[in-house]
Amino acid sequence: MGFSLDKKAAWLLLHPLKTAAAISLFGLVGGFLAQKLLCQDLFERFGSLTVALSVLAFGIVASELLNRSQDGHYARVEDDRLEPTSAFNIRRTFNFQALLVFAGTIQWGFGSLLFGGTTC
Repeated sequence: MGFSLDKKAAWLLLHPLKTAAAISLFGLVGGFLAQKLLCQDLFERFGSLTVALSVLAFGIVASELLNRSQDGHYARVEDDRLEPTSAFNIRRTFNFQALLVFAGTIQWGFGSLLFGGTTC
């Protein structure tokens, strides 16, 4: 019985920077626009959404890799960067996840200090 990697997980493993950039832009730009246009303290809330989306997106990868490890094909020795489950892609994916969760948490916790509260 062979293991087939989920298409979403394979895409995330091959493109972690694009995923992290999209989630980060959503959090930063969305939070900034909500703060300025709606005159609400929403920048921090978008930081929490950034954390939630990054955990959700990269949780898909973690789940797939856990399933794959049960089948004995986890992180192949050869490091073909075009292979979604190469050691390079796995390491890079989790590095971007950690960076994104860190940035979103900082935005969530300290976003109000950046704007000094709602001023409209």
